[in-house]
Amino acid sequence: MYNFSVCISDDIAKSFEQKLQVCTQLLIHNIEIDEKFDGKALVELNGDEIETYRNMLIANSKIIACYSCSEPVNNFDYYKVLFRKAHLLNIKSINVKNPYDSSVYKSAEEFVRNFGKIVHSGESFGIYVLVENQSGTNLAEDSQITKIFKLVNNKYLGLVFNPLEFVKLKRHPFFHVFYYSKLKNDICFLRINDGLYVDGRAVFPGEGNAEIKELASILLSRSFNGYFSFTPYLENMDLDAYEKVIGRFKKMLTEI
Repeated sequence: MYNFSVCISDDIAKSFEQKLQVCTQLLIHNIEIDEKFDGKALVELNGDEIETYRNMLIANSKIIACYSCSEPVNNFDYYKVLFRKAHLLNIKSINVKNPYDSSVYKSAEEFVRNFGKIVHSGESFGIYVLVENQSGTNLAEDSQITKIFKLVNNKYLGLVFNPLEFVKLKRHPFFHVFYYSKLKNDICFLRINDGLYVDGRAVFPGEGNAEIKELASILLSRSFNGYFSFTPYLENMDLDAYEKVIGRFKKMLTEI
């Protein structure tokens, strides 16, 4: 069937174990972690803590589909530790948030050289390294991301396709971006979010201009085996809002 993943905000559940329980309530078996396990980054966890979280995942029948971090990719020692500990928890992918920060790297070539080493390190553990389009950064446009993929040239580099971030650029995520993109086969996660062209405001799926249904349909027609990803993209997103977003998207799937 389809793969769903969810990132539970701290406003809904503080502890990792509580987040796992919310996933169960939402009938989703793949969790996404943004930076912290109970206030500590993955690289800060000791052996006993890693074992505790591993046992929690087993007891709750959950998999960490994605772990997001914001450490600059020129900190290679950090990523060596990160991948080793991610492997112990069977984490499937690492999403490097805004990796191409021009204040850190003198040139695109310097960034690619460092980032390529990180992706190669992930490959050695069988862990995908992901980038996500984000408006207002050096990886906002499909053309910018495509250039990085071409230069790094590694099958363990994947894309998180975030349609709301393209909407903020006043682009049609399906007709303006996906249709012409050379990265169709590199998409590992599709963010299930929506928003309005007029001001970029986030709205429930189907109420905006993010073309979620069209994107899901074309991906599935291409035998997509990645994740449909639910994140706290709405303002003050509570559990009822999560359930509404997930329910609306599942209805879209039945109509495809």
